[in-house]
Amino acid sequence: MKNKKVLAVILILIILLSAGCQNKKIEIADMSGDSIPEFDENGKIIPQKGLICFAVYGKDGDIIVRETLVYSDYKKDISVAEFSKDICRELNIPIVFAGMGSLIYVQGISNLFEFDDGPESGWIYAVNGEFQGVGCGSYVLKDRDYVEWCYTLDLGKDLGAYRLTE
Repeated sequence: MKNKKVLAVILILIILLSAGCQNKKIEIADMSGDSIPEFDENGKIIPQKGLICFAVYGKDGDIIVRETLVYSDYKKDISVAEFSKDICRELNIPIVFAGMGSLIYVQGISNLFEFDDGPESGWIYAVNGEFQGVGCGSYVLKDRDYVEWCYTLDLGKDLGAYRLTE
């Protein structure tokens, strides 16, 4: 009987501690009414203060996730990988990772996987229009960032991610 009471107290403490440690739930911004977004010269959303934008483009630029604005204060020091996982989960979009920590990378989004279209196909990401030279587990987002995942058929060359040197 005493063991059951101790176990019950421990379980209650674990539940209370885990509830207190939870980050705020991800919150998608409403893009209607007073919060109508601004757009750049290419027609892409310019995230305003307190927001991060997220989008996913598949083969031939097909839209998998339309530009989605998310309040940036739900987690501090969040990597592109963790942010992408949270957004995709919230939007019910399957996303598959391999590796861990700073070496994590995306194998597939919305059932489109690396190597589905040849040995040089897969997912790459850009922040604020620039493809990054570090893994998505290393890049820490900040307020007003714009994250895009793009499916490449040629190790990013087809998307302008890598410039060929002469």
